[in-house]
Amino acid sequence: QFAQGSGGIWNAGLSLGSAGQAVKVNAAANALEFGTISSDYVKLGEVNYSSAVASFAVDGFHTSDYDIFDYFIDDLNVATTGNHTRVRLNYGGSPDTSGNYTMMTNGGYLTSGNSYTEENSYGFSESYLNPSSGWNNPQSSNASNFSMHIRLYNANSTTRYKHLWGRVQYLHYSATPFVHRVFDCLHRNNAGTACSGLTFFTNNGGNYSSYRARIYGIK
Repeated sequence: QFAQGSGGIWNAGLSLGSAGQAVKVNAAANALEFGTISSDYVKLGEVNYSSAVASFAVDGFHTSDYDIFDYFIDDLNVATTGNHTRVRLNYGGSPDTSGNYTMMTNGGYLTSGNSYTEENSYGFSESYLNPSSGWNNPQSSNASNFSMHIRLYNANSTTRYKHLWGRVQYLHYSATPFVHRVFDCLHRNNAGTACSGLTFFTNNGGNYSSYRARIYGIK
């Protein structure tokens, strides 16, 4: 039972759990116990910018506890103009460069003159996912940044292709237009191997000047 003591609601005669644990009902539903509260949506890791590089990986965070993974990329900028971000799936820590990415994007861009143009792009046998369809990413000097959400399915499967979809938005490095995209991609390779993560890279080899990537697992 709970009791008032000098340390708060617990007195010296009551045992405590470990740091980070909470009080919960036990499996038999007949008593309370300390334990870790399970969640169906958990942050698994984070990768942050540390030096100027033309690519970075979010890899090694997938666990068998989860079937679906969310990747959030934000505060991403490139150091030089003429670069946009592409994505590849990793297997065993290395990106797959085969021409087996089937992708479609839909979106458009809005200019400072309030003119909106819709654009679509697609490719059945690409060697990467191109979520922004070629519009160059912003630079840190523009007070803007690139943000993207990717949801990855079948990552741990050893019998099925991996599938991902998501969206991206950012202000072009020239300060206009504003670009947004939704995209869908099926990777028609490595059905027999679990995916270990994602690699993000620039099309022309330009360096990133900032980025932050977070990954969450979904049961």
